[in-house]
Amino acid sequence: MQVMEQKGFVGHRAEGKAYVYYPKVEQANVFKRLASGFLERVFDGALDEYLVHALQGRRPSDDELDRLERLIADAKSKSKRKEKRNVKRS
Repeated sequence: MQVMEQKGFVGHRAEGKAYVYYPKVEQANVFKRLASGFLERVFDGALDEYLVHALQGRRPSDDELDRLERLIADAKSKSKRKEKRNVKRS
């Protein structure tokens, strides 16, 4: 818990002789930071390699695959919108 506190994920307060820990950041933000760091350290930022190994390591459920498809479609849509904005600025 001390390491998590040093990284700013949790805080604590004394209650009697014990410490009570509490979150300082939202879970989604922690997952993003951890996943991003892992991706950079282990896969040198190669998202496709990360996903290939993750999918080979465990068979995803149909619901997980549906969610991945939606996330990919959303990422493509955002990328296309960004490209259009950049073309207009040029």
